[in-house]
Amino acid sequence: MYRKILNRLTGLGLTALPLLLSSVQAQPQPKVPLQAKPVVKAPLLKTPAQQSKAEVLIILPASGPMSVAASSVRDGIEAAYYAGNSRPVLRFVDNSQRAITDILKTEVKKNTQLIIGPLARNEVEALVQAKPAVKTLALNQVYKTEPNIWQFALSPDEDALAITKRIQTDGVSQLFVLTQDNQSGSTKRFRDAMNRILGGKLVNSNNVPRKLEPQQGILLLGDYDWLSQLKKLPNEKIYTVPLAIKENASLPVGLQFCDIPALYKADWPELLKAYQDKPTSVPYQRLLAFGGDTWNIASVILNNTSGKQPDTQQGQTIHGRTGTIRIVKNTIDRYPQCMKVENTGLSFN
Repeated sequence: MYRKILNRLTGLGLTALPLLLSSVQAQPQPKVPLQAKPVVKAPLLKTPAQQSKAEVLIILPASGPMSVAASSVRDGIEAAYYAGNSRPVLRFVDNSQRAITDILKTEVKKNTQLIIGPLARNEVEALVQAKPAVKTLALNQVYKTEPNIWQFALSPDEDALAITKRIQTDGVSQLFVLTQDNQSGSTKRFRDAMNRILGGKLVNSNNVPRKLEPQQGILLLGDYDWLSQLKKLPNEKIYTVPLAIKENASLPVGLQFCDIPALYKADWPELLKAYQDKPTSVPYQRLLAFGGDTWNIASVILNNTSGKQPDTQQGQTIHGRTGTIRIVKNTIDRYPQCMKVENTGLSFN
C-alpha cells in the first residue's frame, strides 16, 4: 500500500524510511517519526483582525491516495511554523477534487503573499503552465518553471549526486553495480542519474566481486532485505541508496550512503515533539522533515519579499532537516547528509 502511494510522488524521491540505526550502535538519540492528521483541519482560526493580515496559501489534498503523504507534509510545515518567530496566517486549501487553475482563480486573495504546493508532479506541471502571479513554492519538480515559482522535492537525483561526490573522493574510477531484480521507481531514477554523472565508469554485475582493486568500488541498489543477503562484502568503498536503510538495521561496516539528517540526528526538537504527540508509520517520517524544510524555505522567500533578508539573487543557505539547502534566485538545490557505518556506529561527513 505504501509503495503504491509513494510511487505517485516520484519527484519527491520517496523510499522506505530509516530512523536511527540502533543495531549499528549509532549515537543513541530520540526517534523522529511523525503523525499525519487531516489536512482539512486548519491549525489557525482567523480572527477579524487577521482578515487583512498577510497570508500563506497552502494547497494539499485532504482525500485520495496522496492525502496521508500530504498530511505528513502539513505536520512538518506546522511544526516548523510554530517553532519559528514569523507567523503569517496559514490557510490550507484542499485540491483533491479541484483543478489548480480553479484554485488560483478563486483562492488567491489580495493579502496572499505566498503559495505553497501542490504536491503531485502533474499538478506542478499545471501550475507552471498557469503562471501564477503570486510567488509559489511547489512541492515537486518538473522540467519547466517560471520566474515566480520555486520547486522543492526529495529527488533521487540529489542523492545520486551526493554519493557520487563521496565515490570520487574515495578515488573510485570503476564502480560495480549490483541491482535488486524488482527495483523501485526511485531506485531506477537513482541509477539513471548515476549513469548521467559517471557514464562508462559503471559496470553491471550479478555477483559481489571477490577482490577489488584500489580504484574499484561497489554500488548496491536495492532494499534492506536484499542487501542483508549479500555475502562477503568488502569493508571499504561500498555504497548504497536510502532504500537499503531501515530502523534497527544491521549494516555492514564500511557501507556509505547519503540521506536525510533528521532521521539520524535529534537536532530539531519540534520534530521530536510531533512524533511524541502522534506517531506515524516509518514511510512518512521523511515527509515530516520535508515539510519542516518547506516552511524554512517559504520563510526565506517571504523575508526576501519584505526586504528583511538579502535577496536570493545572491544565494542563501539553509542547514535543514533534509540536508543543506542552497537557494539562488528561484532555484533550490538540496545536498543530503552522507554517512558511513563504522565499528562504533555512524560517522557523518
